[in-house]
Amino acid sequence: MAENIIEIPRGSLVGARPQAIPGQGDRRVVKLVETPLGWGHTIWTSPYTVRDPNVQALCRVCVVLVGKGPPKPEPVVMTIPVDYLKACPEDAVEW
Repeated sequence: MAENIIEIPRGSLVGARPQAIPGQGDRRVVKLVETPLGWGHTIWTSPYTVRDPNVQALCRVCVVLVGKGPPKPEPVVMTIPVDYLKACPEDAVEW
């Protein structure tokens, strides 16, 4: 009688749920926001909030990519109100 043996590589998580939002690889899901320079993708969002005196609201500090280039990408650091950031659509981008 032959036995079926399946080898599971070390470190793999059996039964683990796949991530709903890609966290690694070629694609990332980020927020698409409207800025004074046009639409851009938030490539980094701060984990903390700050009070911006210009907009009188709680904001997150974000790095927004407003131009891909050439000759080089154009990132802009700006504060974005938390309520507006929650309402912005998500978009998948190539990393």
